[in-house]
Amino acid sequence: MRIGRSAVAFVACALGLLIVTPIAPADINLDWRPLQQTVYVGDPIDIGIYAVSDNTESQPFSSAQAILAWDPDYLLLTGSYDDLWTSGFIAGDSFGLNEASPPADGNGLWLGLVFLGQTIDANPEGTLLTTMTFNTLQETPETLVDILASAQQPSCPVCYSKVISGTQNIIGTIGGPAGVEIIPEPTSLSLLALGLVTLWRRR
Repeated sequence: MRIGRSAVAFVACALGLLIVTPIAPADINLDWRPLQQTVYVGDPIDIGIYAVSDNTESQPFSSAQAILAWDPDYLLLTGSYDDLWTSGFIAGDSFGLNEASPPADGNGLWLGLVFLGQTIDANPEGTLLTTMTFNTLQETPETLVDILASAQQPSCPVCYSKVISGTQNIIGTIGGPAGVEIIPEPTSLSLLALGLVTLWRRR
């Protein structure tokens, strides 16, 4: 978890995100973009969360939260990093999504906000909010990492992914999941090739 200048301010403002807010006419979309599509087993992979204006103008906002979902058999979330935000995962959140910081069970709630009294602009090309870092655990032709519109754990209230400007909920659409291919590390590929050559020679 990455905490900015003030952990107290982060927690206080993060709690404010949990309050139900009215919906404004303008929308800011959330997009999920992997920095790599293919990685080796054991290597890290970074996936960025972007705020994207729904029109040709930049739109200011002050905070956001996103519900993440991934397959823990293939990916291990190790944290997030950014330069513009105070952000992270609050363990033991009221929605029951973060069993730890960072969560490791395949879902989690990321919270982000700019410093008090400031805003950030979502531009049409997309403004990077934070970058999630995962470690790859085993090979697979594809594993998906997603931002969920909402989620509910047993005996907990419903949680929503959203972007907020002041007291206005201005979330728009949420981009589809990011697909990641995890391939064997080069040494494993070399051993496999050597084994195939040896088998061919014996035949």
